[in-house]
Amino acid sequence: MDVLPAKRSKSISVPAERKKHILSRHPEVAEVWDKIGETLREPDEIRASRYDDKVWIYYRLYPRRKKYLSVVVRIYDGDGLLLTSYVTDRIKMGKRI
Repeated sequence: MDVLPAKRSKSISVPAERKKHILSRHPEVAEVWDKIGETLREPDEIRASRYDDKVWIYYRLYPRRKKYLSVVVRIYDGDGLLLTSYVTDRIKMGKRI
């Protein structure tokens, strides 16, 4: 299991099972998998999910692609667990963190 530093959190755990899930459900993320850590450390924006304030979505725009990489994590006492990641063209609604 990898552990990555993140802005506004101590660390984010990335279990192998989550990586496998993300790459199978969102194959476009394979091209930018190496940007997950950068997105967590230096996001353009962090939003809380509209449905669960313990789920945070980190966004970082990659201008070359003109798309955001979004990294979704669940926060537990300051630490986090990677839930999913996907590429999107806009930041979703939710409270700014």
